[in-house]
Order: sequence, then C-alpha cells, then structure tokens
Amino acid sequence: MVALLRGGLGFDALSGSFLGTAGLVALLGTAVGSATMALVRRLGPALGTPVASVLLLTFGNSSSGGTMPSQYLLAWLSPLSEVLPVGAAVRAIQGLARFDNDGLVEGVMVLTTWTAVCAGLIRWFHQREQRRNFVAPQIRPHAAGAIKWEDVHSPG
Repeated sequence: MVALLRGGLGFDALSGSFLGTAGLVALLGTAVGSATMALVRRLGPALGTPVASVLLLTFGNSSSGGTMPSQYLLAWLSPLSEVLPVGAAVRAIQGLARFDNDGLVEGVMVLTTWTAVCAGLIRWFHQREQRRNFVAPQIRPHAAGAIKWEDVHSPG
C-alpha cells in the first residue's frame, strides 16, 4: 500500500500525481465495466462475456501501447489502440506521468465516451425489454356496460 501511495518501489514508475492516475484508472474501470455490461445485456452471459474478454482484454491490452508502441503493431491492430479503453488510458497515464499531459484530454474523452455510450445502450436495452414484457390492464365491462375507474387504474 505504501508503494502504491508513493507511486512505485523507489523506481518512480508513475511520476504523475496519484489522484490523476487513480482517477484515470477509475475511469478505465467504468468504461470497461459498462462496455462489458452492455455486451452481456445484449448478447447474454454465455456470449457477451467471451466477446467482452476478447475485445476489451485481448485486443485492448495487446494494442494499448503499454508494452510496445503502437507503431510496431500489425497494421490492422494499430487503429484499435486509439479507440479501445485500455489504449486510451495508457496514453493518458503516460501523458500525465511523463509527457506534459500529452494525450490526457483525448484519453479522458475516449473513456468518457465509452462510459456514456454504453450506459445509454444499457438503458435502451432495459427500456426495450420492459416494453416487450408489458402487459396491458384488463378492462372488464359491468352489467350495465359501464367501465369503472377502478378497473382501469387498479394496481394489479
């Protein structure tokens, strides 16, 4: 815990501010979590979880530029570095720590966009499911053919 608060084990691995780095990591977790929730909500747990794992973990980590710069990636992997959450977070943290905040604003924008779009999708999926499962109230005519107010607005 002390090493985390100090920013490293004496190597000054993360020379940026602790709060800035913690905020970016929290934003990364929110973006990845909301994307995973949206995929699971749409595709179901049996298919959504593996798709999220491959997309966000496998492609996200390998194309992030954390271990190897994106210029050394295959041509089709390089664009993923700019749009997937992990790549955006790595660039933002590197910019915060070493490069005078270069890439910080873009990284925060990408992570915020992922979070907002996926939260909107989750809400849309939920509303669509509620509309599909909606059961209209049953209106029962009485002896004289009149409809009572209680029949239309009853809680059950």
